[in-house]
Amino acid sequence: MSGKHYSPEVKMEAVKQVTVDGLPVALVASRLGIAPLQVFLWLNTSGPAPASQPSAFENQIEVKRLKKALKKMTEERNCLKEAIDFYTQQMD
Repeated sequence: MSGKHYSPEVKMEAVKQVTVDGLPVALVASRLGIAPLQVFLWLNTSGPAPASQPSAFENQIEVKRLKKALKKMTEERNCLKEAIDFYTQQMD
């Protein structure tokens, strides 16, 4: 499957299933519908991460989650600002 790109979440989950859950690479690859070599490549690029330090994949997922939360909170703040402006004008 040359040229196919996978999300960091898929890569991290595949690596986790092999390293943490102890599943065979062939089984993980089969479940994801990819070549076992691809899983081996992800294992090699993820490297041995110390337990106290998150991997690059985990960092990417966390950044994505935080950006989504920030966007939601910014929208909520803007909505509250508009409500304050509206009620302030109503009182005048």
